[in-house]
Amino acid sequence: MVSAFLMLECVYSGDRAVVIQSLQRAFTILELLDREGLGEEGMGAQELANRVGLKFPTAHSFLKSLVELGYLERVPESGKYRTSAQLGRLGNTGACVKALEAVGEREIQRLAEEFRESVSLSLEADFWRESLLIAESDQELRVVHRRRDDQFYRFPVGRVHLSRMSAERLDVYVARNGLPEGDWDGVETRGEVEHALAKIRSEGHAVKRNPAVGAAAISVPILGLPGDLNAALCLVLPLIRFNTARCREIVAALQVSAAAISTKVRDS
Repeated sequence: MVSAFLMLECVYSGDRAVVIQSLQRAFTILELLDREGLGEEGMGAQELANRVGLKFPTAHSFLKSLVELGYLERVPESGKYRTSAQLGRLGNTGACVKALEAVGEREIQRLAEEFRESVSLSLEADFWRESLLIAESDQELRVVHRRRDDQFYRFPVGRVHLSRMSAERLDVYVARNGLPEGDWDGVETRGEVEHALAKIRSEGHAVKRNPAVGAAAISVPILGLPGDLNAALCLVLPLIRFNTARCREIVAALQVSAAAISTKVRDS
């Protein structure tokens, strides 16, 4: 994400010195907040501007960009700025993802064998969902997982990923992609999106039956991962093998596996 930020600076400035100066200012703000941001309390925009020697509009522009990129977040109660979990992930994301792959492979394979349905473990990054691991069903009639997409409203696994985003990142996603507009039954307004995501967080899963394609999908979040990685498990199956009792059984099994994955990754 930082590289994308740099490319934008290069395109619009056309001046290497300006790019370097912009980088210095952005990192000065990040370092100051990381060092003296008072933890959860954060620092106000005017104080940050004074401390780094910038005019308020310039500092505010940098802060807004860093929030959109996910490296800073606003404190809801005060509107101050603080570093985000994403910033803390920069140094250890690769190691965490490798641990997640190693631990998750055994769990999703076990789930696929137990239910004889297709199971995936996915990660959200930069508003894209990537299937990190997939174990396909061995049955002739089966549903195949999508490898990568940005359709978070349309599918249960995407909705689970949305439910794990901070308020600031959700704002950015909605600003870029708009509202569901038919991709999520009964959810059209921003208030309905927030209510639906709160329900997913409360219940710990998302389910969708899709008669148009004859398939159903069930997804749960993998909570408590190092660096606050946004990961989820998802099982997909034909509708002819889907019913309420089986749905409950699958949700319970997915949640047990998600908890086991989280514990093993943290202990690795």
